[in-house]
Amino acid sequence: MKVNAEVEPVYILGDFSVKPVDKGWEIEAPASAYTAGSWKTQGLPFYSWGVSYSKEFNVQNSDGKWEVSLGNWSGTMAEVSVNGQPGTIIAFPPYKSDITGLIKKGINKVDIKVIGSLKNLLGPHHNNPRPGLVSPWIWRNVKSYPSGKDYQMIDYGLFEDFTLLHCIQ
Repeated sequence: MKVNAEVEPVYILGDFSVKPVDKGWEIEAPASAYTAGSWKTQGLPFYSWGVSYSKEFNVQNSDGKWEVSLGNWSGTMAEVSVNGQPGTIIAFPPYKSDITGLIKKGINKVDIKVIGSLKNLLGPHHNNPRPGLVSPWIWRNVKSYPSGKDYQMIDYGLFEDFTLLHCIQ
């Protein structure tokens, strides 16, 4: 075993963003505010945890069935909470969460937390790998140090607003 064969991950911790440059990435100051949309374009392409999106809804009548519906989004799953209480997790079509019983009359705060994955953080990023199983062979034959914009990554985020649906029974 030679020291050149040992691979050790390096993690940079703190509040920052990254931007793609000719060879890899460059660290820069964090965005002043993050919004709905692509994590990659907001300087967070390697972020693997969760980003929360919140909205308040004024409900006049809490009777009936209530659901939160996600439109265009990308993540491994989305956690739902209403007024601080956990709802059902969203992971599969039709991308809705039944929150009946969590809605009350008046102002209701709904939080959606989109969860990423370790794929963007740990790779592989080069040679256009297929999603799925990763093995040591995936890292072979990387001939150049590409620009960050050429890294193969999954674009996570909530790309359009979520909605509160009232289904009167």
